[in-house]
Amino acid sequence: MPNPGPTQRASEIDNASESFEIPNIGGHGKLYLEAAVQHRHDDANPLDPHANGNALYGSLEADVGILTATIEGKSYRNFYPVAAAIDIGRASAFNNIGYSNPPTGESITQDAEFGFFNACVDGGRVRTDFRVSEAVLLYGALAYFYTRSEQNGGSCDARGSTVTKVPDANAVHDDVWDGMAGTEWNFDDAKSHLYAWGEARDDSKSNGTPYYSAYEMDYDLSKYLSGPFSVEVSGRNRLRKEENLNSPAGRGTEQFWREGENYAALKVAPKWVFTGGMEYTTFAGLPTYYFNGAILYRFTTDSNLKLFAGQQRGGLKCVSGVCRIFPPFEGARAELTVRF
Repeated sequence: MPNPGPTQRASEIDNASESFEIPNIGGHGKLYLEAAVQHRHDDANPLDPHANGNALYGSLEADVGILTATIEGKSYRNFYPVAAAIDIGRASAFNNIGYSNPPTGESITQDAEFGFFNACVDGGRVRTDFRVSEAVLLYGALAYFYTRSEQNGGSCDARGSTVTKVPDANAVHDDVWDGMAGTEWNFDDAKSHLYAWGEARDDSKSNGTPYYSAYEMDYDLSKYLSGPFSVEVSGRNRLRKEENLNSPAGRGTEQFWREGENYAALKVAPKWVFTGGMEYTTFAGLPTYYFNGAILYRFTTDSNLKLFAGQQRGGLKCVSGVCRIFPPFEGARAELTVRF
């Protein structure tokens, strides 16, 4: 492997954890705590002073009337996910395989945790849900993370002390702020819905230099027509900027780029889904537009056959609740999913 990570270099890894949960606090809350330790043994460096790590994660949820609040916190010190020994440059389809992964405290669609963001990090997220009515929910979340392992060469020891090989001594940690707000509206006797949300993220180095910025708008509108028919439109659209990326010739420095995907579907319950989509990116050197179409047939409730033709840009995509990085694709394929 060209760039093995800390756990991929190890010949032996010991992980141990203990969790504590109170599933019901007076009928208005629940608490979850988990602590873990890790030891990595590398035959090439058996006396590595930084072979140990530990992690602490907690989640508290409480509700009062129409309000629900959730607080997540984490403090990880030299604690790494145990990744599979796969060269994703040669087998990118397997890049999501791993044996353990500590909670991120963020949404499953978050793809802006760079490097080993989660290995040496402190922070958390607060989310508040406001149930306006049985059909309408408003929510918002704010997160802050202090990570010392996002930049190349940055890390910490098991006590949390900074260990760094970064040439720029002022860039040994990143301050990350993330805010999100959205709504869920169900109508037509819950046969139709509108889910929409927006998000903004700012990731700056400790010397104040911007490292990553992003603004995002997502939507999912499903409208029941009659009988077995309904239509759905959904999309994810982002404006992004990252250090040392997207520097077109003649511009000198990195520039913001736009990317996203927008899909429309006709659903004939419970068997058929006909979908057409358009994806795009303004990242320098890549094609701007990608068009595709698909037909899905469900031969049981849990099993289906999907025929796809067209183009898709590479990036994080969520399919049936599973999110992973997909490589770019152009052509046609058939996908058979069987659950039993």
